[in-house]
Amino acid sequence: MPQAYSIPRPEAAQTYLDSALHKGSRAAAKVKGGLDKTMKAQNMEFERFKEIKATLVESLSRVHDAFPNFDEMSEFMKHLFELDLEVGRVKQALGGVKNSVQLIKDLTREHLEGIKHARSADNVTKTRSAYIGRISSVMRQVQKHLEILGQAREILRNLPTIDDDLFTIAIAGFPNVGKSTLLAKLTTAKPEIKAYAFTTKGLNIGYFEHKYNKIQMIDTPGTLNRENPNPIERKADATVKYLAHVIVYVFDPTESGYSYADQRALYEQAEQTGKTVLIYISKTDIAEKAATKRLKTEFSGAYTDADSLKKELIKLFKEEF
Repeated sequence: MPQAYSIPRPEAAQTYLDSALHKGSRAAAKVKGGLDKTMKAQNMEFERFKEIKATLVESLSRVHDAFPNFDEMSEFMKHLFELDLEVGRVKQALGGVKNSVQLIKDLTREHLEGIKHARSADNVTKTRSAYIGRISSVMRQVQKHLEILGQAREILRNLPTIDDDLFTIAIAGFPNVGKSTLLAKLTTAKPEIKAYAFTTKGLNIGYFEHKYNKIQMIDTPGTLNRENPNPIERKADATVKYLAHVIVYVFDPTESGYSYADQRALYEQAEQTGKTVLIYISKTDIAEKAATKRLKTEFSGAYTDADSLKKELIKLFKEEF
């Protein structure tokens, strides 16, 4: 099932530390007088340490606990994530934050014991300085983990909400051949469409229904058919490999961005996936009739009408699901 990730943005470790120290100082200041100097100092530090610990543990745990279990993610979503950042690095960062939380608890307990057995206000002050120094060191160490989790958060927030269980159609082809326009015609999606290449930077997703069954369509990032595709292009490959039941390959007869030969070569790659491939000819309203006729002659089953294509997609859906 699709899942949207809501993860709080990790702050800098120093921000968390400053907040904890400030709250600790306020808690200590609330301790009333009337006690001997040593006991008052002890009581003040008890309150300070407990507030510092509670603030840091809550802040770090809130970030740690919001992350998903990567082992439970679908193979497709994990693959998409790893196009930008290795899951292993994120797991290591999560482990580092978790270990830091436990270390903060242990240090607090240890130094509270030191406060309890202090014999003078000066000893209490020295214990406080040692505690804050060690806590500060822990937070400096956790900074690198928070930075990685910040990167991971942004990647997770931008992952498409995709239902792995739905019948899925991938729209493939070069950039600016009309894939986004076709998606808008077939589904309820309203993608932003611009008149220049490399428009689609992610996965645009739309849906249509057939007798209460939802069918999922994905406008994949335009691939350049290169030996070393960039992360955006690899998302297209992952969509086809892991999700697509059917591929709709879009040919642009105007050849305004890519030649027929290039488009044909990319189409042949789509055929090699072993998936069912349907051909849609776009821009027939502005293309030269001869160019459209050439494609329709070579690919006798090609579609030029979105409604007819939709009927065939529904037929394939009923056959498989």
